[in-house]
Amino acid sequence: MSADPRQKFVDTVAAFPRRKRGLCIGDSWFQYPLRSYGDIQTKLALHYRNKIVFYDDSTAGRDAGQVPAMIQPRLDSICDHMKNTLNKPFDFILVSLGGNDVIGQDFAHHLKKKNAPANGTSFPWNANRPQTVKDFIQLKPLNDTFDRIRAAYDGIIAMRNRFAPGSQIICHSYADVTPSDKPYVFVGIESGPWLFDPMNAVGLTDADEQREVSRWLLESFENLLLDLARRRPFMTVLKTRQELPIYKGWWDNEIHPLGKGYQLLVDEHWIPEIDAHL
Repeated sequence: MSADPRQKFVDTVAAFPRRKRGLCIGDSWFQYPLRSYGDIQTKLALHYRNKIVFYDDSTAGRDAGQVPAMIQPRLDSICDHMKNTLNKPFDFILVSLGGNDVIGQDFAHHLKKKNAPANGTSFPWNANRPQTVKDFIQLKPLNDTFDRIRAAYDGIIAMRNRFAPGSQIICHSYADVTPSDKPYVFVGIESGPWLFDPMNAVGLTDADEQREVSRWLLESFENLLLDLARRRPFMTVLKTRQELPIYKGWWDNEIHPLGKGYQLLVDEHWIPEIDAHL
């Protein structure tokens, strides 16, 4: 078989025509580099190795703004090939997207100092705004970010409707994080902290308040996903946000779980949902 990932996928589909097909569109929770224990996508591919052939288009650091260029022409092309050339459209579209925009590399854009003027007065994704959020979050940039996330998911939904109308979209709301000074580190490579450093830079230094803000943001993101899935039975939101509540022992760093954290999410949420649609 070819070393090209797309051709390898097509060849595998041809070799195992009875297996279902899955398209994975993800960020670091689907593609966590240089770790031996595997991310969500890796664990799912292993679990379903005799049932589903996956085409994984995931990369660490992906944010919502990159998705339109990713869909057209790259993902449209493989989806069109599967549907109209092979007559084997995707059965599943698995999505991990939005985390970098909300609590990852783009997080700092939404912060302000406590006494700085507010930028924006409304936010439709979470009416309950604690005082810490009012003090430190700029609503106009956050609204812009959520608009980009929604547009990215709208693009994925449109692609599904055009090329794989029988497929199930499954996405997730990540898990509540705890800001800390622990970055991702591997053999001289370092990234982060994504929350802790920007929060401290604007004076948000209390640990409980840091947790409150990060959890409020992920709750808001979950609300957006649930709104997208409303009246769309082909879209499932895995409400995983509160599944890894204790930092110590579950997390590699402030926004990425360890292997057992990923495994819990896979066992308790992803596998039961996929099994329901096999």
